[in-house]
Amino acid sequence: ERHAEHPRGAGIDHQVFVPITRADGQSAVAIFGFDTDALRASLAERQQTVIFYLVCDFVAVLFFGIYFGGRFIVRPIEALTRAAEAIAGGALDHQVVNPPPVTGARELAHLGKAFAVMVARLRGREEQLERRLEQLQAAQDDLIRSERLATVGRLAAGVAHEVGNPLAAVIGYVEY
Repeated sequence: ERHAEHPRGAGIDHQVFVPITRADGQSAVAIFGFDTDALRASLAERQQTVIFYLVCDFVAVLFFGIYFGGRFIVRPIEALTRAAEAIAGGALDHQVVNPPPVTGARELAHLGKAFAVMVARLRGREEQLERRLEQLQAAQDDLIRSERLATVGRLAAGVAHEVGNPLAAVIGYVEY
């Protein structure tokens, strides 16, 4: 490191020491000195350029991410939410008695609420179907019972007819 009193001013030099062995056996050292100020200034300038490009790339990736995220994630979720609302019958605010807690992004929270409404409506319809099924089973039992009574009535009428014909003949002979 050069001090400020150095003829070239303050800075950093790089020195390379290379040992040399001559043919007669004597050793020497070759010292090479390099000024690294220009190299450091060039590196600093390139670092600033690289940082500038990194920031630009980050901003570009961020904007493209927001755009494509909105286009390929948020829009389909909103479409799914609209479809769920249409199936659920419109407004979602007062249809679920105990809605589950929904956290997260606005679109996902709204979609979760729409699905909660759909599930509540499906449960309500399932209960209605169970009640109707019970009513239909009761009606079927009544029909079977009334069919049996009708069959017993027809049997009784047939028996009365079969017994009545000979009795009518007997009564007719008795009167004759």
